[in-house]
Parts: sequence; C-alpha cells; structure tokens
Amino acid sequence: MASPDVIPSSEEDDYIDLSNVDDSLLDDEPCMHQDIGYKSWGKRSGDVIEQFEHKLPKLAVTSLETNPNQLRCSGDNHSKDRTSLPNTADLNTVSLKLRGYQKEISENILRGENDIIILPTGAGKTLVASNLIHHHLQKRCDLDTGSSKVLFLAPTRVLVEQQLEAIKTHLGETWGSQCRSLTSGDVDGVEILAEILTGGIHKVIIATPQLVVNYFDAFESSTMKKFSLIIMDECHNSKGNEPYSFLLDRYMEETMTGEDNTDLPQLVGLTATIGIGKPKSTSDAQRYMMSFCSRMFLLRQPKQVILHKQELEDSVDKPFSAYRYVQSRRKDAFSTKVKEIMKKILDYVKEKLNNITALKHIGSRFKPAADFLEPSLIQKIGDAVKGLGICHELVNEVPRQCIGCLQHVEVYHRALKWANLARLGDANQYIREEMKRAELQCCEFYEDYKNEWAGVLENLSLLESESPNDKLQVLKEEMDKILMKDDMRIDDGFASKVIVFVDDRKLTTMIRDWLNSLGKKYRAERFVSSQVTSDKDGMHKNDADDVMQQFRSGELNILVSTSILAEGVDVAECIKMMRMM
Repeated sequence: MASPDVIPSSEEDDYIDLSNVDDSLLDDEPCMHQDIGYKSWGKRSGDVIEQFEHKLPKLAVTSLETNPNQLRCSGDNHSKDRTSLPNTADLNTVSLKLRGYQKEISENILRGENDIIILPTGAGKTLVASNLIHHHLQKRCDLDTGSSKVLFLAPTRVLVEQQLEAIKTHLGETWGSQCRSLTSGDVDGVEILAEILTGGIHKVIIATPQLVVNYFDAFESSTMKKFSLIIMDECHNSKGNEPYSFLLDRYMEETMTGEDNTDLPQLVGLTATIGIGKPKSTSDAQRYMMSFCSRMFLLRQPKQVILHKQELEDSVDKPFSAYRYVQSRRKDAFSTKVKEIMKKILDYVKEKLNNITALKHIGSRFKPAADFLEPSLIQKIGDAVKGLGICHELVNEVPRQCIGCLQHVEVYHRALKWANLARLGDANQYIREEMKRAELQCCEFYEDYKNEWAGVLENLSLLESESPNDKLQVLKEEMDKILMKDDMRIDDGFASKVIVFVDDRKLTTMIRDWLNSLGKKYRAERFVSSQVTSDKDGMHKNDADDVMQQFRSGELNILVSTSILAEGVDVAECIKMMRMM
C-alpha cells in the first residue's frame, strides 16, 4: 500500500509522547507518527535500545521463572540439543525467493527460536511468514515427526481472507491446497477447527484469534500442543483483554504447568512496531518493550536487519505523515440550540438529585460550565445511569426519571459530534431517529422535543450554508488532488483510491452519503466490522466482501471505514489514507 498522508491509529497509547523523553536520546531527524519499529531500534532512541539488548535475555527468563530449555518449541522437538540443528545455509534452501533482509530476519526463527519479525509495511512480512510455514511443514515431513498444524492468526476477518489468498499463492499447490480460513463469525467455526485438529487434512489454519479463544473455551482440555507453529500477525495487539493476550496467557500456563514443554508450538510475531505503551520516561518505554518480548517468550532481542539494512530501506516506501489542523465548525444556530437543550436537561437532573441526600454525589458530576462536546461527558452519563439504576429501588421514582433525561443528553451530545464532523442535516436526522426509541419517549422532555424542539432543529439544520463545515471542505480538497486525475477512468475503473478513517460506524454512513452527493467522480462506500449486526450499523459478511472487491477492482474509489482497515489490509493502488478527528 502506498504511503499515507495521515497514518490512522486505533490505539493512541502506542505513540511516544516526546515531551517526556530526554532530547539527548533523540536524533535530529523529524519524528514520524510511528512508534518503536524497524527504524527506531538503532535511531530514534538508540540509548534505550542498547540497554534493552543487554537486559532482555535476563528478563525473559526470570520473569517466566523458568529456563531456556523449558521454552524450546515443537519446531525442533526431534532434537534435544540445539547443536544438532542445521546451519543457516541449509535452512534457507526453500522454494520461495526471498530478499537478503527477509532471509536475515528469519534466521533465529529457522533455528527454532521464538521471535518477532519487525518490518515496515510493504517489506513482505507475509512472504517471510509463508517461507517459514513452507520450511516448517517440509522439515517436519522430511523428518517424519508426526502431524503438523500451523496456526496463522490475523486480528480481523478481512485480514484473514487477505492472508489466506497470499499464503496459498506463496506456498503453491502442494501446501497451499491444505490451507483453511476460519473466523469467529463462521457458523460452526469452533467445531470445524476441532475437527481439523483431530485429524483433518488441512495443515495451515488462518484464523482470527477470537475463534481460537472460543475453541479453547469450548474444549477446555485441549492444549496449545495441537499446533506446531503459531504465527501472530499484528502481534502488538496483545495487551489488555485482546484475544491475543488470552492466548499468550494460556501458552504461559502450559509452559509453567506442563511436564514436557518441548512439544509447545513455536511462536512468531509479525508487526511493523511493537509499541512503547504510555511512557513517562525512556525507562518506561524500555520496560514496556521488554515486557512485550517476554510475553512472546523471546530469549533475546528480536532479530534486526543489519547486513541488508540498505536493501530494506531501498525496497520500502517510507511512510509520510502530515496534518491539516482545521477549526471546528464556526458557531452555528443548530449547535447553540442543542447546547441550550442539554443545559436545560442537566440543570433539571442536578436539581432533582441534589434534593435527595443519597443522590447528591451523582448530581455533582455534572458541572455547570461543562464542555458539551467533551468525550468524558458520555462516560459521566454512563456512570450516573449505572449509579441511579442501583439506587432505583432504594429511593423513589426520581432515579428512573433522571435516567431517561440523561439518555436524552447522550443523544444530543452525539448530535453535536456529528454536527462538528458531518452536516447539520445528518446531526438532526440522527436526533429524529433516536427519538423513536421507546425509552426516550417515556421521558418528560420528550414532549418538549415533540412540541417545540423538533421543528426548531429541523429549520436550523437547513442553514448549512451560513456555517459550513471546514473539515468537510478540507477533506474534499485533499480528495480532489488525487481523484481528479482519474477523469477518463470512470468507465474502466478508478486507478486512484482513498481510504477515509473515522471513529464511529454511524459516521461512516454520514461521510459516505456526503461524498456521493459531490458528483460522479466520487464513488464511496462504507466499510465496518461484520461482527456486529446490521441494525447496529454493522455489515453482513457478504456485503463487506463485495465492497472490498469493488474497491480493489476500481469500481469504488473511496472507502469510509472504522479502524478495522487501519492495520495490515493491502490495497496496492491506495494512494492516500486520511483520518477525520
């Protein structure tokens, strides 16, 4: 994929806050919007990485309370001594043609070690992974070590299908015909995986991690030893409650409790960056990196490209990040009226709650001068509704009344967000649709909306020309720079393509409709997760596949997507990616 003008991120904590880092540790090169990755090991925080190299092996062992022999994996379980492993030259004699840097970064893995392949987008991580799969299967076949099952994990269904096609192509007919994809959205996906693991013909399973989590939930007695090699694409998504995190926890549990750990699968991670968490100092960043590598059961620093570094840099388009700061919509009558309504409702709620001693602490959360657009307002409303729900039976009907009022405030809050990012008419339409909900119609403020506010907001939303949305105008300007070059390509398919990232499924519909209203040169469609139902602004799996196919073929030239496409999806002709914030 071509270098984006703005690199989208669904995890902002993965980017370093330079204000908290000693400037002496940074070089003079302008810092790209990219965290610790393939370039940063030796450049951006060299001193940090130098310390990291010395401390990682010790941390990886002591934090697991084990020793290197316990971490040996099934990739070489036929050998009890590493000295009997083939040399690197022998290991690289496989059918796939790799570049020098791709061979170099594979060396530790081909010797049976766990490792993380850190390469930039476009450097061929999937090709490297395919080579590892080919080597792994061929080697175990030659040595007659029994059944081999390779598990290739990708975070989303879109990535799973993309990687399936790529891996099948790379592996060729022999092993490619034994690949199978599974996702958590597949009917009977868990049962199919269980069947494959108990003697199915498929050797390579490309799946979402959630599907594998579901499998272990259903078959608690099963074990990681069912697999001989596990490759985790976008492995940096392995913290908190992520499915990757669950699988790594299970791997650790089996490492610590099993009598014979030599049959545990080899672990390989793929990523362009491992992240640095939310560091307040360079030592925090260092600890985060060491902890991450330890969770991946590495015994040393991830393999780096050194001998073929220049080849790597010459082979990859370097990402370029640029920002255009645009002021929010100038004061408009629609937003002003919405804020007046919100203030009126919040004042009413506070007065009601302050009259009841047991509920005063809830009312105090809403300050009179609150910014009605601040994201924390939704969290405050959610906490208040939860607290009022608990108090409902203990006090009187006031909590129930206040819950309905706060739900109205939540609707207006979101409408303000849409007015800031989309058109006023979109924001008003959202309010109208939400007010059809039965629970909102039970609130006494619904009568005010029905008799007074609805008509006023409808009229005010028609005043778009008096207060245009500059963000939409800038978006159009950036689009025109690329798409207007395709004047003669409409019938044959668009050559230039753009992906616009937004942070809400409902907003994808609003921006798509606006783009399509601009003229025939704009052919946009939305792309969101198929893991949610259509009535929750999701997409059916077949619809999502159709949209992606139309985008790849050039029938569409714009995708408006949530962060589901922000990682790993390959559209070679995509020239620009933009994120609305």
